[in-house]
Amino acid sequence: VSDDYYQHCEMFPIYGTGQGSTNSPTIWLIISSTLFDIHEELSNGATFSDTVQEIEVHITLVGFVDDITGQTNNFYNENVTPAMLIHLMQEDAQVWSDLLWLTGGLLELDKCLYHFIWYQFLQDGTPVMQSTRPGPPLMVHEAHNKRQTEMKYKNPYTPHTMLGHQKAPGGANVSQKNSLQRKSERYAIKASTSVLKQHEAKMYYNSCYIKSVGYVLGQCFFSQTELEEIERDAIRVFTSCMGIIRTWLRLFVMALSLLRVFQSPASLTFK
Repeated sequence: VSDDYYQHCEMFPIYGTGQGSTNSPTIWLIISSTLFDIHEELSNGATFSDTVQEIEVHITLVGFVDDITGQTNNFYNENVTPAMLIHLMQEDAQVWSDLLWLTGGLLELDKCLYHFIWYQFLQDGTPVMQSTRPGPPLMVHEAHNKRQTEMKYKNPYTPHTMLGHQKAPGGANVSQKNSLQRKSERYAIKASTSVLKQHEAKMYYNSCYIKSVGYVLGQCFFSQTELEEIERDAIRVFTSCMGIIRTWLRLFVMALSLLRVFQSPASLTFK
């Protein structure tokens, strides 16, 4: 435990509850819920529906603690232009920036980015997602320095990391697959270079490996082959550490997973 500490003083005042305060989560929950409600009233947001428009949902912000994602669309306007959509998103971003400033916070625009999803259609009607920004830059007025700052644009094929998940609207999960494969291989190296008893290997596998590698799989779109490539090296090491014969057919290992004797990322996803 460190002997260092910090406290409020005139030279270095602490605003709000301070770093590490035990009541900060509860206070932020109250504040953020109120901010979300206000933003929902003032923003444009995005509307999604089924093909016959019987079921409809309107989304303005999706947030986890202080990681916020905003969405804007206008599917019902056949004459909508990219410039119009940029303007709508700019209004929503400005509302959120102002709300944070009014409550003592600040939108860190250097950490903010946006994707613009638009399509051009081939002669046969096939939609092709475009990688270039079609409209004007998205500008946000910063209240603390009275400046107009441009928000960074990222094309829809370039992933960005959100809560550990590398997401790209037009991507094929290649970056996410490579990241998971590297993580899986690191676990395999740790297990192979450690002295683990069978029950210890199984505990490490279930409590660490499966939880870590399987964390983002619910939002990914991997084939069976891709999942097996991600876990291949780790499965070989862990099965050996647990006393499972390496020469067993993979199909038999998958059968064990169905009996809950052994679980792998591939079996967890496809079950």
